[in-house]
Order: sequence, then C-alpha cells, then structure tokens
Amino acid sequence: MKRLLFAGVTTLLCASSAFAAPKFVDFPVDVYQGNHLVDTNGKIEQQFKTTLKDAAKKSVEFAGKYVFVSWGCGTGCVSDGLLNVQTGKYSPLELDGFTHQAVCSNTKSKEGQLVAKPDSRLLVVIGAKYDGSAPLSGEEEACSSRYYLESNGKIVPLK
Repeated sequence: MKRLLFAGVTTLLCASSAFAAPKFVDFPVDVYQGNHLVDTNGKIEQQFKTTLKDAAKKSVEFAGKYVFVSWGCGTGCVSDGLLNVQTGKYSPLELDGFTHQAVCSNTKSKEGQLVAKPDSRLLVVIGAKYDGSAPLSGEEEACSSRYYLESNGKIVPLK
C-alpha cells in the first residue's frame, strides 16, 4: 500500500512539474536605459508616426527594449506591434495564428491579454486561435495561454 501511495504521489509531482508555466525570471534580459528612438521612414511608420512617437515616450515594457503599440485599422480591427526603442524600428506583433484580442468566456476580465515584463524575454498571451480571415466576432470563446520568447528581434513560440 505504501508503495502504491508513493508511486501515485511521485506521478502527480512529475506530471505537475511537466506542465509548469514558464517563469519570467527564467528568461532575463538587461533593460535599455538610453534615449528612446523612433524611425518613421517606412510607409506604415509615416502613416502612424504620431502613435509611434507617443509609444516611444513609454517605459520599456518587454524584453529589455520594446514597448507595445497599437492602432485602429477599421471597425472591430486593431493592429498590434512592437517598437524597439533602442533602434527605433517598428514590427507587427505576429503570434502564429493566435490573438489576445479575443472575448474570453473563461477569464475574470473577459478579455485576452499580453503579459510581459521589461526585464524578461518571455511574453504570455492569453487569447484564442485566429486565422485573420475575418474580423473577430466579439462572441465569447474559451481562451488559453501561449508562451513566446523574443529572440533576435523576432517573437517565437516557446517550445
């Protein structure tokens, strides 16, 4: 009986550690302390230069050198991106068919979220699958968490 109990407890401990969520402290990065730059030379950057300049005034929010930026792109549409305040370069936030702009049926806030820390390369996205083929419906759906890392200027799924 003791062996069976030991085996059961050991199995539970192993299973719970195998599914442990990644921690921000496991992906540390130094936070850029210099002047925040904005490069407005591209077509999108010219169109949204005021929004980008306003974003550059914010404190670093993610991976040591990024701030989140978003703007409306039509009814029910929001475009999200990252501004690298060290280089001034803007890049769209591409999450491999996943979006934080979901209406969640299974969270307290009922909204998807981006969760990040200035001193970590880890990005937690609470949201739902989205193929981008049509505007989001606004109807509630079950959301889940996905984990991404900043790696050489790209946001990649954490495997």
